[in-house]
Amino acid sequence: MNKTFLAFALFLLLGGMTLFNRATRKASHVTVLIHGTKASEIWPLFAPILRKLEGSFFNNHKRGLAKIAPDSQKDYNYFHQTLGPLLAEADNKHYPLKHMYVFGHAGTMDPKKRELIGYNLYHKIKKLHEEYKAKDGVAPKIIIIGHSHGGNIGLNIATGLKDDKPSFTIDRLIMLATPVQKYTKDLVTSPLFEKVYSLHSHRDIIQVVDPQGLHNYEKDKHVDKNFFSERHFKNSPNLIQAHIRWKKAIPLTGIKDKTIAAYFTFLAGMANLTGEQRGLIHVEFLLPPFISRLPEVIKELDEQEKTHGVDSDNPDIVIEL
Repeated sequence: MNKTFLAFALFLLLGGMTLFNRATRKASHVTVLIHGTKASEIWPLFAPILRKLEGSFFNNHKRGLAKIAPDSQKDYNYFHQTLGPLLAEADNKHYPLKHMYVFGHAGTMDPKKRELIGYNLYHKIKKLHEEYKAKDGVAPKIIIIGHSHGGNIGLNIATGLKDDKPSFTIDRLIMLATPVQKYTKDLVTSPLFEKVYSLHSHRDIIQVVDPQGLHNYEKDKHVDKNFFSERHFKNSPNLIQAHIRWKKAIPLTGIKDKTIAAYFTFLAGMANLTGEQRGLIHVEFLLPPFISRLPEVIKELDEQEKTHGVDSDNPDIVIEL
């Protein structure tokens, strides 16, 4: 057996091991949670009172991208200690807690400021994508979950492409009760988003009440005029829209902070008075009874779209929980 043959055999062995290692590498599932508008921004007269409630609910006013760490929080924090763990408990494969982040922001009603926030978040996610790819040897699967105007910030991530070449994609953008607005609705079709989900309820008045017609925004001259926000996007091949409703009244459980639990129990209780089979109210899209079933909802929507497709006349897939 000569040296040439041994060298060739070694080359084949090492090459095979490299290919095997590449094939067995698994992509990390990275989730970024984005909250919506802060109540103190909507009702400034009551800001001192509302900020006390927001202190726990909105990540203690910390801005930027922060990794979820339930055990490191000195005070109760809803996103770190309730929402994130609930998602991971429901589906740890696709929403693992160790790869979950919260994005805190000003919670403004100003669409121009939300665009800037989304643009800045694009670059944060791009950096996160590069870090995971360098560590794992394979690109991560990035999932963005935005509640209310947090979904519009998620859409505004695509504005980062205006001065940057696409180097990554977002596997799923999941919008919960997000107002459909003229400034962002066309971003659904951005190549940045592999799949977009818009989950809403026809009972949710808050989703559509934002008077976008009053916003003084330089883009107004380029878009159509609609005074209030809308509920539905135009159909797109990468978009699934769903109307979510309860089969019966749902008790609110799973919130550790007594003040927050009491406040939201009151809101959900008032909604339950309208009947057992009802659509979700705005805040319920962020509360334990729904969040714990969100992975199940996404899975069902994927299956229904694959089996039945989307009706162009009635774009909503109805999900009863």
